[in-house]
Amino acid sequence: MLTHADPASDGLTWDQATKKLASGACAFESFNDSAYGELVANGATDQTIGSVPFPGTDEQYLAVIDAFVVASDAADGRNGLDYLQVVASPEATLAFNAIKGSVPVRTDVPLSSLSPYQQGAAQAFRDKTFLLSIVHGEAMSPAFQQGFYDAIATYRSSRDPAVFAKTLADAVRANQGLNAP
Repeated sequence: MLTHADPASDGLTWDQATKKLASGACAFESFNDSAYGELVANGATDQTIGSVPFPGTDEQYLAVIDAFVVASDAADGRNGLDYLQVVASPEATLAFNAIKGSVPVRTDVPLSSLSPYQQGAAQAFRDKTFLLSIVHGEAMSPAFQQGFYDAIATYRSSRDPAVFAKTLADAVRANQGLNAP
């Protein structure tokens, strides 16, 4: 796959890369649901967007979760809790997901007004094995996450699986005993 990668991809943010896809300047990208919302915002439609699970992951759903928190000792904690009540409501959840392109975590949010892609993704989220993302900092410590990024960058430049494995193993060894966030 790397032989087909955009040579400029290292200098692009995720939304810039997604805009290239929406404009037809590239053939595909590996993306999460946020990219779906960005594609639609840049003129793509369900008729021009296709999706398939990443090879070997048909029975899994990789989730990237947006979380909002209120500190227990916040100066105006009641205001924060009131905000969370609104943000977490089915109505706000549906509005947010419709724009972002993501799927509701809540199971009491009706899916019928969401796009066919989102409805299918929501069903997969509910039915498949749920995994957290290393790339988005949900499954590992920040230090391991950086080690993972370093291993990917090393592989991208070297194309050597042994160098990738050593860089990743070094990151694991360096982070043993650290708790994931």
